[in-house]
Amino acid sequence: MGVFEEAKIRLSDIQKRIMRVRDAGDALNKIPVTRSDKTKFRMMYATVPRIKEEFEEQLSVVIKQLGKPEKDQKSEVDITSPEDIRDKFDEVYFEVMIAADEHIPVLLQHPNADETFISTSQNRDRRDVIPLEKLSIPRFGGDPKQFTSFRNLFDIAVHNNTNLPPVLKFSYLKSYLEGEPLALISNLMLSDDNYTLALTVLDKRYANRRIIAQSHLNQLWTMPKAMFGDAKSLRQMLNTITESVGALANQNYSVDQWDPILLHLFELKLDSQLRAQWELIVDTADDPSMNNFTMFLSKFCNAAIAGQSGKEQEKPNKKPYGKTVTLHAGKPDSRENRRQFTCQVCNTTPGHLLIACTVFKEKTPKDRYQIIKDLRRCFLCFSEHPVSQCKHTRVCLKCKGRHHSLLHFENTSDAQPTTIVNTTEPQPTTTVNSMFSYDKRVNICVLMSTMAVLVQDSSGQYQEARALLDSGSQSSFLTEHCRNRLGVTRDKCSVAVQAMAGLQVPPIKARTQIIIRPVRRDTPLFTVETFILPRITGLIPSERVVKTEWAHVQGLDLADPRYDEPLPIDILLGADVFSYIISGDRREGTVNQPVALKTVLDGCSWDGQPQIRQIVRLHFSHP
Repeated sequence: MGVFEEAKIRLSDIQKRIMRVRDAGDALNKIPVTRSDKTKFRMMYATVPRIKEEFEEQLSVVIKQLGKPEKDQKSEVDITSPEDIRDKFDEVYFEVMIAADEHIPVLLQHPNADETFISTSQNRDRRDVIPLEKLSIPRFGGDPKQFTSFRNLFDIAVHNNTNLPPVLKFSYLKSYLEGEPLALISNLMLSDDNYTLALTVLDKRYANRRIIAQSHLNQLWTMPKAMFGDAKSLRQMLNTITESVGALANQNYSVDQWDPILLHLFELKLDSQLRAQWELIVDTADDPSMNNFTMFLSKFCNAAIAGQSGKEQEKPNKKPYGKTVTLHAGKPDSRENRRQFTCQVCNTTPGHLLIACTVFKEKTPKDRYQIIKDLRRCFLCFSEHPVSQCKHTRVCLKCKGRHHSLLHFENTSDAQPTTIVNTTEPQPTTTVNSMFSYDKRVNICVLMSTMAVLVQDSSGQYQEARALLDSGSQSSFLTEHCRNRLGVTRDKCSVAVQAMAGLQVPPIKARTQIIIRPVRRDTPLFTVETFILPRITGLIPSERVVKTEWAHVQGLDLADPRYDEPLPIDILLGADVFSYIISGDRREGTVNQPVALKTVLDGCSWDGQPQIRQIVRLHFSHP
């Protein structure tokens, strides 16, 4: 075989090699495209410069042979025009270059693309390299939304590093996983073959386009409501929309065609004030777009931030009376002042709470009482206010009186509980052997029929609320605070309500429907028409009730387990639903004991339980 024949064979082989590279590039235009397809084309493209050089060498041999006299050419050789050979090669070559331009980063299209990025970086001038911190790869815990970012960083730092053996890459991969992803590949032993298998398992589980889309859609569906003037909720909603919608677009979904669907979902996540502002901005002639909605959220978020910053600047100038409760013996000005104040009993600096003072606790109850009295402190919490203004609900652990247990006196002559009160005027300086007087008062606290219920909110979930049963009310009522928490819609109305003695209540301007059910069961469900009020009543009961073990209610599940705590009322259930809730069964005790009424909403409710408390107020002094 002569030189010419060998060159012809080599040119034919070169033509086949460049066509195989082109076929690998064409495979990237099909859907779906796997990571292995991209890697295959990138590796084959790295051989293109070498193929080009070999083609030029062999073509020059053919041209030289054709340039010889006819007598030196072999007659049996089929002569082909060099122009035809070049045209055929260039056509395939340029198709390969176009595919590389579309699918391979510019950095890897360098003529020395077969060299790794690390090796080329090491050969650069060190003066051109800016020192950077070591790249940190976040640990992946199984969130499909985070897998693409994790995989891209892992590929750059570990997977594409040809200097690392596969078994070492596998070890790095396991160190960056936690939770479910780590459990998926924990049974694979560290080896070169298992590294590729582990990547395949993770890709099938977390690189699934459908699962990623579902994860982002769930995030949009469950995001909390945005409230007017609340910068935090507005910013959270804006960030969630930007992240999830952008991620869906990156997954090649036609998100730009989903505007009507997405906008309807987002409108449901606005409170009534924001929804009204959005309707004022939207042009009725044209359909709004997602860009309009994100700009709307951004403007109101910036306005809310500016408003809150203004309030924070004004806040130090406002000192509302009775809003601060201090539990130490110093004035609550700053941390430095709190460290520097002196205990008024033991004169220790820095000071401490009276309850923590060793000298104070070593004294007798009478001495402790005199110290608190001289310091003009509260007998209940030892703070700088009278006991009549104290908001604490605690009582003496020994006699249930309204004073601290450290101030309890053992009174052998009278077993009634005692409550010590402040005297605003200084005691006489004369010495008396004993002086005391009794102010005996009987308070009657009647327990109301309260119960805990679950109320359906705007998203279909159930939230707990406290309801009051009142058969004397013709209608049912809901507080404005509870309605805002539930996010249910309201309708305009104008209703006049009369209270006791014909007193007029401010007219009601809104009403809504709510669905309630028991706390411990899914049925029954009640749909209740309620009128919305700013406030239904005060705390129920008006003050803490001491729990008593009544024999006739032993073993019953109470509809309101916290019946003894003064708590607000969210819902008043009137006569329109009262008869459906009370089942008719009742248990009665002795006089001054509660009557338990059976309800269909989990357990029993009280009916007019008269809880009697006897209070003896004692004023005294000692020599």
